[in-house]
Amino acid sequence: MRLPTHLLAVWRDLATHVSQIRMIVGVLDSQLVTLLQRVERLERVVPPPSPFVVVLVLAMREDGSETTLGDARELVVGERHTFKLSSHVPLKRARVLVFADLRRIHIEGIFCGPDLVTANIGPVPMAYVAELPVAVLLRVACQVRS
Repeated sequence: MRLPTHLLAVWRDLATHVSQIRMIVGVLDSQLVTLLQRVERLERVVPPPSPFVVVLVLAMREDGSETTLGDARELVVGERHTFKLSSHVPLKRARVLVFADLRRIHIEGIFCGPDLVTANIGPVPMAYVAELPVAVLLRVACQVRS
């Protein structure tokens, strides 16, 4: 059985288009591979930024005026650091806030003197200290996750 001439022409056109599509897909595939190799090289060249931690203390002085204490530091992988903050005047109603990328930083605790005062509320570890005498350390212990 022979195919009609017009069907043979359609079949040849279809075969030509399929071969052209295969050629285009092959070119796109090789370009995609090249692009992915370039992205991998860039990822190796540009390391992710080091994580950082910011500790902020909002408090009231005895005369009723507001004051702040703070410290910040960039940490490296595997590093453990304890922030130590103290005031030269007695403070009341101190709120300690720790800002960090908690996926990369583990906050081990917020301490006032020997006491653990951490309360994790939402994405920002927080603590409240009713009274902070002079020379008593507020400590925030943290470590970079591996």
